[in-house]
Amino acid sequence: MPGKINPCIPEMMIQVYFDVYGNDQTITFAVDRGELDLNIWEPIILKNIFDSFSILTNCITMFTEKCLNGIEANKAVCLKNAENSLSLSVVISSRFRYKTANNIALEAYEKNITVKEVAIAKGLLNEAGAAELLNPENLTDPVKMNQVLNSRTH
Repeated sequence: MPGKINPCIPEMMIQVYFDVYGNDQTITFAVDRGELDLNIWEPIILKNIFDSFSILTNCITMFTEKCLNGIEANKAVCLKNAENSLSLSVVISSRFRYKTANNIALEAYEKNITVKEVAIAKGLLNEAGAAELLNPENLTDPVKMNQVLNSRTH
């Protein structure tokens, strides 16, 4: 397929996860079978721990070099997606009741509009209050969000 980029490095990470998970199961069984202070299974425990360390270190390095380096978020698209997210109704539930927030989210979904638009239309929030309370950037700052939630000017 023209233009297709195969996700082979992320797929490799999943395979490493499978391998580490298998090592963890082996370690768990070996530890469980140990007798008192003498665990004859220490060699397999250590082998699997160090194998996991090694493949995880290599995997993370490769993933960082081949996939993560150079990635930049499209801030405008991210902000638009956050502002259109139905999850903003959780903020509504912190100020109003859960049932109210659920109804707001449902109406926003059914009408394909934002939570902010529904909250304003229903008279729960004014424009300024909605802009402050439902600002995704405020949600990432605990101090600011606490101030917003504790103010009753909306």
